[in-house]
Amino acid sequence: MTTDIVLAKPGERSDIQLRAAATVARFVNDNLVVSLQGKRYVTVAGATMIASACGYSVREVSSRYQPAQEPLPGFWEVEAEVLDLETGQVVGRGKGIVADDEPAWSKRPIFAKRAMASTRAAGRALRLCIGHLFVALGPGVQSVTLEEMPNGEPPAGGQHSPAPVQAVQAKREFVDPDPKRDDGKTKGRLAKVWPPREGKKGIGIELETPAGVVKFGVFDRGPIEDARELEGSFVEVAWTRSKDGKYLNAHGLVEAKP
Repeated sequence: MTTDIVLAKPGERSDIQLRAAATVARFVNDNLVVSLQGKRYVTVAGATMIASACGYSVREVSSRYQPAQEPLPGFWEVEAEVLDLETGQVVGRGKGIVADDEPAWSKRPIFAKRAMASTRAAGRALRLCIGHLFVALGPGVQSVTLEEMPNGEPPAGGQHSPAPVQAVQAKREFVDPDPKRDDGKTKGRLAKVWPPREGKKGIGIELETPAGVVKFGVFDRGPIEDARELEGSFVEVAWTRSKDGKYLNAHGLVEAKP
C-alpha cells in the first residue's frame, strides 16, 4: 500500500460525494452538529460518518510528545491520514496538537491530552479532504470541525460553557450494532473514552461505525486500559448484551485494520 497522496481529477467525484453525504446528512445534522458562538460545527464523529459514506476512513499514523522548550510549552502532536477504502490510497493528511498551556487541557491526564490531539488530527485531515461537504449540510455549518475550535471541548471538570452544546448533545442517539444478537464483534474508530462516573469503576466508550455511533460500557481492568491506549484508533470491540437487553458491555478491544 502506497502512502503517496493521490489527487482526483477536478470535479471527478464531486457529484458522487455530494450524493453520498446526503444519505447521512439528516443524522449528522440532528446528532453530530453543535452550535458554538452562533455558528454550527460538525464534530469529528460527524465528519467521520460523512467520510465513511464517501468510502473513506481515517487512521492515526504517528504520535509524539515534545517537551517544553522556552518560550514554547510542551505539547502532544499526532498525525492522521484519510484513506480511500476502495483503492487503499492516502487522500488526505492532517496534524493535531494539544499544548500543555491550554486552559481546558493543562490539568487533564496524559492519555486525555494525547487522545484529544488524535481527535484534532483526524478532524483536520477530514476537513482538508471533505470539508467542502460540511457546508452542504445546511445554513451556518462551517468547514472546520468542532474539536479544532478553541472552545470546541468542555473544560476540565465536565462543565460546558456554551448552552447550545449541551442542548445538542442531549439529543444524541446511538445505534445497536446487531439488535438480534446478544454478543458479537464490531469494528470502527474508537472516537471517545469517557472517564468513570464518581463512585464507579467502569467507563464508557463510543465507536464510530458506518451505521452510526455505538456506545459500550467497559468494566474489566484490561479492556479499560486498552481503551485508553487505543482511543482515536480503528479497533474491533468484542461485546455482550446486558441481561435486561438495554446495554452493551465491551469485554475485549484490539487494534484492527479499516
